[in-house]
Amino acid sequence: MSTNLGKDVLTLPDDKYEELERLSALGYSEADMAMYFDVPGDDFSRAALDPESKINYHIRRGVLMSGALEQMGLLSDAEKGNVQAIQMLYKVRYRRQFEVAKREILYNLDIDEKVFQRLENYIESGSLGNLKPDEAIYIELLTMMNAMRRKYGRAKTIKFFCKPPFSFSYAQSRDMFEQAINLFYVDSKVEKKALRNLKAEQLEEAAEMVREMATKPEDFEVYGKLMKLSAEIRQLNLPDPPEMPKGTFDRPYKVYTLDPALIGINKPDRNELARQIDSIVGATEAEKEKAKRDAGIVDVIPFDEMLDEYEEEIKSEKQ
Repeated sequence: MSTNLGKDVLTLPDDKYEELERLSALGYSEADMAMYFDVPGDDFSRAALDPESKINYHIRRGVLMSGALEQMGLLSDAEKGNVQAIQMLYKVRYRRQFEVAKREILYNLDIDEKVFQRLENYIESGSLGNLKPDEAIYIELLTMMNAMRRKYGRAKTIKFFCKPPFSFSYAQSRDMFEQAINLFYVDSKVEKKALRNLKAEQLEEAAEMVREMATKPEDFEVYGKLMKLSAEIRQLNLPDPPEMPKGTFDRPYKVYTLDPALIGINKPDRNELARQIDSIVGATEAEKEKAKRDAGIVDVIPFDEMLDEYEEEIKSEKQ
């Protein structure tokens, strides 16, 4: 089978595109169609996903033509009152809508952090505002997955979405499951809080069932214990963290003065202090001079040295 590579995109001979449309209409996979035309599967898949390629166009045209002819025939019979045709038309429409939705989710919608934040804001606002069609479809799938998770559990829910009509890969299904948990139970994007909210809701649902079916005082005791446990899981029993006093982390002010009385200290005998400093064994003259200045014996303010010390303090605080 001869093929051409135009701009690194696989193409087929012109007389083969009608066959491609028929294979596409019959529902053959990309791998099967690549094998049919005897071309590399990876190259065929890339061309099939490229909206500018002829292969992509004829695959979509084959699906469209087949579906349109089928539905137009059913529509004609349904308009004549054929009950079976009406039922079949409904199923065909549903199947087509789902396939379109699935394609939008898998290929057109990039679920990044911004999209996920928009979905969260949409829910928190009471579902006000507008979502893109593919985002609306995605949130419906997550809602369905969340409902199934509550009834059947994690493993069965993930496996369900791996089977037809969804046919997601296990990795895709697992990622969607985790996104559903975070979307409906997240609290300030803290995963542990999301899981706590999930478990607490499960307990609250169980408690409501007990309360509705309660027939004796002991049943209400069980209800109370479940609600208490739910509150503990949400950590409602813990005190709120204390607020830090204003200015706790502000840099303190430093005041340098030669008058001890300004800070409530009596003035010492300067001559006695000078004698004690001079009698220090092992101290250099420079160290003794500095000690005298620090003690206020020498009436000279060494601003340069104080600035150097202050800069050293700042450097040590930053480390």
